[in-house]
Amino acid sequence: MDVTAKELTVLGCAGLVEYQSRFLDRVLQRGEVTLTGLQACLERNPRARGMALARKLVAVLDSDTESAAERLFIELLRAETLTAVLADRALAAG
Repeated sequence: MDVTAKELTVLGCAGLVEYQSRFLDRVLQRGEVTLTGLQACLERNPRARGMALARKLVAVLDSDTESAAERLFIELLRAETLTAVLADRALAAG
């Protein structure tokens, strides 16, 4: 029976689902895998099927995806000691 590591399975499946970035983001949020683990898997399996797409997706996840406007908004909220809920996290001022 062949078994793959969770990271390799996740990366292999990423190319099979409709919303690849959303899929990877959700798996990371749930703590099923880590970004470091995905990167290490890519290094161990550079020629595995689907790794070219997986490499691009992981690169996007590894980049700073908050826009300048989002960072400014957070700074303004903190400056006014306001509390807000942003997409995937709670932000408490102070």
